[in-house]
Order: sequence, then structure tokens, then C-alpha cells
Amino acid sequence: PPDYTGLPPVKLDPNSTEALPIAQGSILMARVYGGSVVPRLSVDGAVTPFLKIDSLNYELNQTIEAGQRLSVASAERALADWPLNVIIDQPPTVKADEAPKATVRQALRLSYQAADDYGLAQVWAELRLAAPKGPAAADGAKNPKVTGPVLRLELPLSPPGARQAREAGFFDLTPHVWAGLEVELHFLAKDENGQVGRSEAIAVRLPERQFQHPVAQAIIEQRQILTRQPERLVRGALALFAIAKGPEAYAHDQVVYLALWTAARRLQFSHGESATAILEMLWQVALRIEDGGMSLAERDLRAAQDAWMAALAEGADQAEIEHLMDQLQKAMDKYLQALAEQTQRNNQAQGPQPIDPNARAIDAAELQKMLDRIRELSRLGAKDAAREMLRDLQEM
Repeated sequence: PPDYTGLPPVKLDPNSTEALPIAQGSILMARVYGGSVVPRLSVDGAVTPFLKIDSLNYELNQTIEAGQRLSVASAERALADWPLNVIIDQPPTVKADEAPKATVRQALRLSYQAADDYGLAQVWAELRLAAPKGPAAADGAKNPKVTGPVLRLELPLSPPGARQAREAGFFDLTPHVWAGLEVELHFLAKDENGQVGRSEAIAVRLPERQFQHPVAQAIIEQRQILTRQPERLVRGALALFAIAKGPEAYAHDQVVYLALWTAARRLQFSHGESATAILEMLWQVALRIEDGGMSLAERDLRAAQDAWMAALAEGADQAEIEHLMDQLQKAMDKYLQALAEQTQRNNQAQGPQPIDPNARAIDAAELQKMLDRIRELSRLGAKDAAREMLRDLQEM
């Protein structure tokens, strides 16, 4: 059978007359011993002669793409004759498992179900800005086509080659220029044969980060202006200089001051170059002002979770799994520390906040028990259970 099926070779019985179920693209390897006439293969009447390899042996390698009957004959003598059932490889199917939704911290959660007759190779999502509605979408088109740039998000698949999968991925798209806008989302799945299946379109409004600190709001406002009007570099630079001149408004944070000053100077001397790196810098500065190291710690934690999941799915050795588990432990420790510092700052600025009575309370000791259990399960080879527990952790 072809490689994409993952099936073992099948030895045929020349005396059998039962139908042969074979995958499209399978290779028939046959050998005939003896006889003075070159044997021939016939597939639905299409004849292919064997190759003579010495005085007594003949050989043939033939790819079978279609046909209902296969026979081997020498002169007038039939050596083998089989009915064929050529199985056509079907493209994979994929659909949303649950509606896309935003987590508490504004990450986009995408979950899917996918299946293939032989095995899945890859699953991802593609996002495009939704077509305008109302008069702007007119031009006589009832169903305007969604075009333009594509944002591709790779989704987890464990293990690769599975015939069925049901997974979820988490993506922080709040820094993206499409944050807060409606997009059209498709799930896509590719099988080992390269065929791609596509889900129905899903309308999604991407999560948008709402900043509360006035300085962070001012920085994000300038970032949005530069995103939509990139020609306003000089005005953006002057605005950032003005924001930087009020250090008392951002607790005299020298990192913030230097970042704002650097971003402004780069805008002044960009000479029409792309401002992508500067926009990323402004986003990080706004996050630092808004919640200290919390966002960075959360990003590192999510990256550590994804790396551990990928290594487990790809069959990495135990040493690599242990190393990534150590990285996950460190990321979790930093996240909890940042969370505690953020809570303390908020309490000092706004007073103790009421706790949601419907929320689930979980402390550091419980989280540590989960991490220890995940490590133990991976050591015991219970990969599915370990992945399931880490998914629970991601949900939290």
C-alpha cells in the first residue's frame, strides 16, 4: 500500500478468487518463474509485460490506480485472477467542536473535531477579515467574497497520524491589528496524502484587550492610529515624546520611559520603513504599565504548555519531556508570582475586590499537585491522561 495509508504489505494468494480491497496507488510486485513466453499483467484489459531478469525469472512492479479485475497470464495460461476493489482515499473532515470563545484573559479558544480514513497530518485555522455589511458590501453581490490577508493558527494534533482527533488551542490575538474586529474562520485538516478538508465558515469577533491605566490607553490609542494611518509617523513620535515626559503618571518606570523615547526616535528616522517592530514595542510597554509582568508571564506559560504538548505528541524521549516539564514549572512559578503582584497592586490602588461567588477557587498547592501528577503520568507512559490534565490546566 502507499505510504499515506500506514498499512503493512499484503501477500496475495494466486489460488484465491476473492475480491482484493486495495488502496488507490498501491504497488503490485509480482514474480513468475519459468516459461519461454514473457508473462503479462492485465488490469481491465490493459496489458503490461513482465521484465525478464534472467533466463527463468520475470518480474513486474505496477502501480494500481483503478480497475475491477487483475490477472497474470503466461501464453494462454492464467496464473492468477482476482476481482479488484480499489479504495479511493477520501479527504479529511473537520468542524468546530464548540463555538470559538474568549477566555477570562481574552485568549481565543478554538476547538475542533477532525477525522480521516487513514490518518491526519495537520490541523489549523484560517482567519480573514469579514466582508463589509450593508451598503458598503453592495455592488450587486448578495454574497460578497471574503478576500485579503489570511491569519493562520496551527492547532494541536496528538498524536500525529491519528484517524480521529478532538483538540483545542489557545491564542492571544489581542496584540493583532484585527483585535475587536469580526473575522471569518475556517478549520482545515490535511491528511498524509496531502488532501485538505475545510469546515463551514464561522463568524467570530476577535477578543480585544481593554486597558484601564490612562497612560496605557494613550499608548494604545497612538498604536491604533499608526496601524490605520502609517503615514502619521512624525505626529506619532511627537505624541510618544509627550507621554514619556510625564514619568509620574507611570510610576517613574525607567523601562517605560526608555521604550517610549526609543519608539518615538525610531518613528522619526524610519524613512518609510515598516513600523511593525515599533507597534510590538508599544504593545509591550502598554502591558507593562497596565499589569506589570503579568502578560509576559502568561505568554511564557502558554508557550511552555504548547511546547510540552507538542513534544509529547511527537514522541520525544523522556529526557526532553522532563526538560520541558521543568520549563513549564518555572513558567508557572513566574506566572503565580506575577499574579500575586498584580493583585497586590490592584488592592492598593482600588481596595480589595469582591470575589465572584460562582468562580472556582484554586491555590498554588493545588496547581503544584496538578503539575506533579502530569509529570508522573508522562513518566508512566500515560500520555493521553497527561495531555487531558494539561488541557484542564489550560482551561483554568
